[in-house]
Formats: sequence, structure tokens, C-alpha cells
Amino acid sequence: MLEKQVSVQGLPIPVYRYGKGHEAYVFLFAGFHGNEPQGPFMLEQLMKTLESNPAYYSGKSIFVVPRVNPDALLSKRRTNTNHVDLNRNFPTQNFIAHANKGTAYYAGATALSEPETQLVYELLSSFTLPERSAKTKILSIHAPYATNNYDGPARALAEAMKSFNHYRVSVDIGYPTPGSFGTYYGKERGLRVITLETDNSSPQAAWEKQEKALLAFLQFPNPEIYPTEGDGGAGH
Repeated sequence: MLEKQVSVQGLPIPVYRYGKGHEAYVFLFAGFHGNEPQGPFMLEQLMKTLESNPAYYSGKSIFVVPRVNPDALLSKRRTNTNHVDLNRNFPTQNFIAHANKGTAYYAGATALSEPETQLVYELLSSFTLPERSAKTKILSIHAPYATNNYDGPARALAEAMKSFNHYRVSVDIGYPTPGSFGTYYGKERGLRVITLETDNSSPQAAWEKQEKALLAFLQFPNPEIYPTEGDGGAGH
């Protein structure tokens, strides 16, 4: 576990790493919004799968950040302690300082003004480089729109997940999202980004519905969601 940063209130934001391989770089994020508890629970369950099945990260490096916004998860609100929507705080071309101030979609005074978004940015910074970007795939879990939303060259990945969760595949969430994570890393930096929007079911129900879709994400482009018996993997 790597603890590179803390939240506004000083809570740790753990980053868990599985494997040290270079065949693929996989990033899993949840808890950008504290009123969306499904994602953190799902990634915590998925981590148990990784811990008991190292073949999933044989030759790969998998990074898991289940609680990007720990302060908000405690208070069950969307924004962080500074009232900033972390999913509007990335340095996109359409970022607007102080946009939507006073609402739950407040962009912040500047892009990357928040320690939580700074952690995500620093974690991903070297993986946007040409020698790594083609090997990188990113999943961010939100709620409640029940869709496999994709940015960048990730449509095939979204379709693979659809085979298991039966959610629609969408390239547009349906409303403007200036400063969003997906816009920055998918549309502008060209990485494969999936925003998995679960429905409003309980965290346990969301996990039960999405487990195989998450395994499909890990394994893609391999069509098999379970690693071949005998595959090895380094510890984490």
C-alpha cells in the first residue's frame, strides 16, 4: 500500500498496488463522490479477488484507489471538505475556474486545487507518456446512471463489460462535464477510460451485478474473465 497524499481533513488516501509487471497498467478508482458508496465497496471486494488470485496481475501492474474522497464518504456528500466536486477539478481544456460555485458541481478556484485530485494526477502522470499510454486502461466507478460510459479508445472495452452487466454503452453521459476525469484522461490524453455508472442499488447488490464485468475489465482484451490455471504473479 502506498499513501502518497491525504485528504483536506488529513485522512489517508491509500493506493494499493498489485504486481510490478509492464505488460499492462491498470488503474481502478472509486469514491470520487461520497454519496456514491457502491464503488468503494466494489473495489474492496475486487481487492480480495486479487489477493487470492495473483494470476490476475501476472506481468501487469494494477493500482487500486477505492476511496479517492474519504472525507465525503464519511459525511455522505458529493463534494470534498472544500465543497469542490473532484470530478470537475481536472485540467481539461474546458475547465472554468469557480464554475458552479455554491452548488454540488463546484469546479474549484483552479484545476487540481484539491489534494485528492492532485494524488490522482500524480499517480497517472507517467502513464500518459507514449511508451506507456497504449498499455494503460482506467476504470472509475460512479452512480446512478447504469451505463458503461467510455472516453478515449475504449469502446471495445465498454462492450466487453456490457456482455456481463448488460448496461448500455455510452460515449456521452448526457450532460456537460467540464473538468471531468474522463474528459481529461480519455478525450484529451488518449487513454482508455471507462466510467462505470452503477444503478442506485445497495453496494452489495452492485457488486453482485458487476463482479464479472469488473473481471472482464481486468482481463481485457483476453475474452476469458478467469486467468488460466498456473499463471503466476508477483506479490503486492
